[in-house]
Amino acid sequence: MDGLFEIYVPKKYIDNGTIVFVTPQYELDGILYPQGDPTFIYNQNLKMVITPRENYVNNHVPNSNRRDDWERLEVLGTEVDDYFSCLFESTESENNSKLKKVISEFLKDIDHYILVWLAEGDSFNEVSKIEDVAEFFYLLENESNYATAGVLAFK
Repeated sequence: MDGLFEIYVPKKYIDNGTIVFVTPQYELDGILYPQGDPTFIYNQNLKMVITPRENYVNNHVPNSNRRDDWERLEVLGTEVDDYFSCLFESTESENNSKLKKVISEFLKDIDHYILVWLAEGDSFNEVSKIEDVAEFFYLLENESNYATAGVLAFK
């Protein structure tokens, strides 16, 4: 089953140089040409790609959490795929804790963010205010049907 995992952070956290996103390039006749969206590669199994922002997230959070400067990061890789599989099979995997650790570390110094998990379709079963990333993963792993549909959580 395919799913979508996105993180929305204020643009200032991307532009500050703490995490470096690199635009893939190819060379032709000595000239470099950008190819693709800016990407942060954590390891061979996990990367985050800055993709054009969907406006739908602001429609699901309270006015106090709405922003015009959200940067959309799509989280991709086998660690995400394995996490999806484990949720649906109700099993535990080493990648479960790796993914949670990486996302927690990535967001630890960011005051406001939105986490989006869509497994089927484009609607959310749950929209929640959370205190930290662990609470988001708890919702996915422990609430009956959240993992199989969708969760939008904001801090």
